[in-house]
Amino acid sequence: MANVGDVYNLGGHERLTVTRLDPELLEVRAEWDPTETPQQPLAHRHPSQDEHFVIEEGELQAVVDGAEIVLRAGDTLDVPAGTVHAMWSTAPGVTRAVWQVRPALRTAEMWTEVTALSADAGRMPTPDEGQALLAKYAPEFELVL
Repeated sequence: MANVGDVYNLGGHERLTVTRLDPELLEVRAEWDPTETPQQPLAHRHPSQDEHFVIEEGELQAVVDGAEIVLRAGDTLDVPAGTVHAMWSTAPGVTRAVWQVRPALRTAEMWTEVTALSADAGRMPTPDEGQALLAKYAPEFELVL
């Protein structure tokens, strides 16, 4: 079960700390660390969830429905449910943002599994593990290839 204060490490470069969690809202403080190998995430969408980002420090590059956007401190971004997107840090220092997901659904539980797999194996999930996660969390997350 996910709780306020839980920390997730996704891909070795993205750290998320839960600041609010109820059925309607998952809010995290997100940090992208430039000291790790930069990774552009695969394009994806959230079929049933809206996302809202407020950039506090640094810079994020995003591709939203094919349009490239650079977000800096003070900028906000809304990503409606079903919208194809990807975002990653382009700043020389740590980038920080508040990230909201509405409704929360099982997103924090998905992050718990990804973080546990990464910690246990020292890597991101294998293709087979990834397929199992994608099937389990299809209402929350879909890759777009």
